Amino acid sequence: MITLYTSKGCSRCAMVKQILDARKIEYRVQVYEDMPQEQQDELLKKTDAADIYSFPVIEREDGSITNSVEGL
Repeated sequence: MITLYTSKGCSRCAMVKQILDARKIEYRVQVYEDMPQEQQDELLKKTDAADIYSFPVIEREDGSITNSVEGL
């Protein structure tokens, strides 16, 4: 199952949820602002390394991250 990291009020996040639902892709949602600081810091390290600077962030089952639904 993939993890969809979102931010409160993120319209792109809502759009990606709709796409995942339409494709019947199972996912769990983690809202960045509701995550403990340690998890936020870890996510920021991953996104910085991948040159991703906006939400949503999609973490695949293998631990790789993207901000695109292409290839899911």
